[in-house]
Amino acid sequence: MSRLRTPVSNKSQQNSFLLSTPIGYFFGQIENGALISLCWQKTKPTEVPEEESEIAQYIRQSLESYFTGKKTTWDFTYLLPGSPEEKKVYTTLMKIPYGHTLTYSEVAMLVNKPRTARWVGHVLSKNPLPIVIPCHRVVRKDKTGEYSAGGPTSKSWLIQWEKQQVSEERTPPSW
Repeated sequence: MSRLRTPVSNKSQQNSFLLSTPIGYFFGQIENGALISLCWQKTKPTEVPEEESEIAQYIRQSLESYFTGKKTTWDFTYLLPGSPEEKKVYTTLMKIPYGHTLTYSEVAMLVNKPRTARWVGHVLSKNPLPIVIPCHRVVRKDKTGEYSAGGPTSKSWLIQWEKQQVSEERTPPSW
């Protein structure tokens, strides 16, 4: 079951951006110079930022570079959300190498909470920064994706995309 996050209405549009990708749209929100939210939507939002701040433009361009295979790490500021335990999960995800995956159980072991794979899945379901915090790199034991804000097809596309980039293929997988 996919969960699409709805962007919070923001009258000051200069601290937000819209990113069009092969798997949908991302509406990004920035506060105090840090990315705080990246909402994934399959259809183009009705409210589109008219102009972007310099930081919004830089973050959007960095994310565009991910989708062209030119960027695999982030050099902009973002807010790592959640409790200390949830932050540990998010930090662990950011250590999963580009183009690789771990299972929910493996992540649970890495954060010293064995037998909590479902809890890891719950934490990932609240991830406000998909792509930046790469929850798409966590799969079930049978290596299928299924759980993702953008749905299983988007998660599979991202995993295939990264693996192709690692193997030097530059053609995006078919949607």
